[in-house]
Amino acid sequence: MWSLGVLTFVLLCGFPPFLSDNVAETFQLILEASFDFPEDQDLSPDSKSFISSLLVRDPAARMTATAALHHAWLSR
Repeated sequence: MWSLGVLTFVLLCGFPPFLSDNVAETFQLILEASFDFPEDQDLSPDSKSFISSLLVRDPAARMTATAALHHAWLSR
């Protein structure tokens, strides 16, 4: 589900959610699940909610596949 969040982010934004010029900093961003949506992209609140629910550090708190299939962004 984490990978689905990363891929969805890349498809909508054109670059990965955890991106830095420094490899160590990139890994730190991944470990912290720290990312921001670009302000110059017109992303819907539902798409942001979908991605944010997938890119949760704790796997137990991360959205499940079943929940993802029923998410408002996919059910339209």
